[in-house]
Amino acid sequence: MNDHYDADRENYLLAQSIDHFLNTASLMSRAFMNDYTTMIVFMSILRSSVSHLNRDRTLSSEAVSGVFPDNLRRPVSILAISDLTGFPYETTRRHVLKLVQNGFCSRLGSREFIVSEDVLRGEDFTRMAAENRPLLVDFVDHVHQKLESFRSEALAPTP
Repeated sequence: MNDHYDADRENYLLAQSIDHFLNTASLMSRAFMNDYTTMIVFMSILRSSVSHLNRDRTLSSEAVSGVFPDNLRRPVSILAISDLTGFPYETTRRHVLKLVQNGFCSRLGSREFIVSEDVLRGEDFTRMAAENRPLLVDFVDHVHQKLESFRSEALAPTP
């Protein structure tokens, strides 16, 4: 294989990833009145608080119906979210407080925040999970088929 061919495949896969990200972001942003910054701050709090439980990236028996109970979550600080997202601290603080005010996030102490399991089991997120399923299945199936095609091409004897 030549470098040009590999770059074409990598660019194709990047394009598919971007399309999937935009589809998912469009779906999720509705819960946050299409405020993408608030959505990203929310997702960062959500995933950071359970990152210690997801290290092996498998379905965990500790997650009941796919949601970890609050007692297993680790609170996240505004500074940690600012560092993770690359957003300025003040921007992050405003969006975290907006999430608290709108009931998407809970404050635990003066500087610690989590997204509770109650929020994730709520109607908005239950509907979002259901709507996300076909998007994810389509993305995974399409990319899997393409990767299989790439693999077959790579293994095919050259004339």
